[in-house]
Amino acid sequence: MRTLALALGLSLFTMGCGDDDDDDTDPTGDTTETGDTGDTGEPMDAGMVRVVHLSPDAGAVNIWIDETVEAFTDLGFTAGTAYGSVPTGDHSVQITDPSTNDPTDPVFAVDTVPVATDAMYTAVAYGYADPGNVTDGNGFGVAYITEDTSGIAADTIRARVGHFAADVGEVDLWDVTDPENPALLLEDIDFTDSADLDLPFGEYTICLDVDDDMACDLTFSVPDFGALLPPGITPYANVFAFNDDEGNVSIFAQIADVVDSGVVLPPNTEEAEEM
Repeated sequence: MRTLALALGLSLFTMGCGDDDDDDTDPTGDTTETGDTGDTGEPMDAGMVRVVHLSPDAGAVNIWIDETVEAFTDLGFTAGTAYGSVPTGDHSVQITDPSTNDPTDPVFAVDTVPVATDAMYTAVAYGYADPGNVTDGNGFGVAYITEDTSGIAADTIRARVGHFAADVGEVDLWDVTDPENPALLLEDIDFTDSADLDLPFGEYTICLDVDDDMACDLTFSVPDFGALLPPGITPYANVFAFNDDEGNVSIFAQIADVVDSGVVLPPNTEEAEEM
């Protein structure tokens, strides 16, 4: 766990030490100064949207807005993006295969995606794209999460915990950092469910119980994200369970402006004892 935390800490430090010119990236891929204005000279109303790709067999995808704006390109499995500025209002979203890249003939589309002024969202692509791999409702889809970063207490990180492991059924999430005193964090989490958890800064060992037998089927060592954050970064993290196309489960973690592309935390190899 210490080795993982140190490695992540170095990557955070490297990513956080670049020039910070307070620019935002708009969905065209160009950078525009914060507070950009439209042709009228008035500030543009917009929200911020980022995307995470956790579909095991979808391959790289491009993402379009309203069939006219290519927002993100070549987004691969287990990759995330920085926020893109999207005008306030309802939009359609098209997901295309980069080899054809035709937003009028997408591989998947969402008719209505609402964007509110100054709101922040994470869109998560999940499930199997190949119908031959789909069982029990684990086909391809997009979860659209409204982020709430208000009221986070000092020395606390808010983790948006999500279950996007297509081959895993309902799970319970436990904190087993102290194995003598396990604590239930979330119970009966279904595929595509997500919820916010406010946790004190610190290293954690979390466990997934997939069959309600009060025993850890998988455990993960989670570094102290809060202590690694540079000043000024909101302590809000996406923490999503997912599986690859062979069913192996890992955790995807993402913190805006620090690890936009995300980092994958593999499961611990040692066997966990019953709680």
